[in-house]
Amino acid sequence: MDRRSLLKAGLSMGLLGLAPGQVWAKASRMAGGASSRTFVLVHGAFHGGWCWRDVADNLRQAGNRVFTPTLTGLGDRAHLFSEEIGLETHIQDIVGLLDWEELSDVILVSHSYGGLVATGAADRRRGKIAKLIYVDAYVPIDGGSFIDARLDRTPEQMALDKDLATNAKNGRIDPFPPEIFGVPADHPEYDRVAKLVTAQPAKTWLDTIELTNGGADGFPKTFIQCIDPKLGGGLFEPYAALAQSREDWTYREIATGHDAMITAADELSALLLESVA
Repeated sequence: MDRRSLLKAGLSMGLLGLAPGQVWAKASRMAGGASSRTFVLVHGAFHGGWCWRDVADNLRQAGNRVFTPTLTGLGDRAHLFSEEIGLETHIQDIVGLLDWEELSDVILVSHSYGGLVATGAADRRRGKIAKLIYVDAYVPIDGGSFIDARLDRTPEQMALDKDLATNAKNGRIDPFPPEIFGVPADHPEYDRVAKLVTAQPAKTWLDTIELTNGGADGFPKTFIQCIDPKLGGGLFEPYAALAQSREDWTYREIATGHDAMITAADELSALLLESVA
């Protein structure tokens, strides 16, 4: 096992906060006991499986099995775009992955809009999921939509969001610029993000979700808030407060913007590994 792999294995054993030399020394002693886990990483609106590239590489180097599916109509599946693609389509994308890859004991990680998708999939395949991790992600309520899940929004702001989706031309919500996702113009990944984001099917924002089996309830859960800068000045504060007040949640922070998997891939990888140590 090379030095990078041992470092990643060390991070998976709860070694955050140690100096690099300490991590390396302890990882060298403990790497033999590290167990492989299965991660499914669910991206958010306008993105695709591409956004998890560096995080997936890190998790695999630590000995884990990792899947980074792209939701229908987005990213490398943008050629399948249709006005009929809705939230349930995306939930079934993840359910299908769980079923056809015959996965079990899954660590289901979601980002942003992907929180609705992951929660819906976990609700339908509870026996396959070991833990839910939300990275600046929405935690849906039964019968609510993506717009309803944005708990910080005033009625006026929610009406604007609904108008954006309802009046989207040809059912397409054009992608936002990378700055909105916390990727500044001088970041080395800026041009890549600007090139790869694609239109979001508007129906995915308007559809309501049915959580007939409890949704996220009953699972161990971690919420990771991206705090520098906070999206929308604090869009995920309600979820951060929830995670800090409930025993079935663990709360963590990462000092980067909303697209942490791009702007702070190593740090996010370490938090994911720590959460399942």
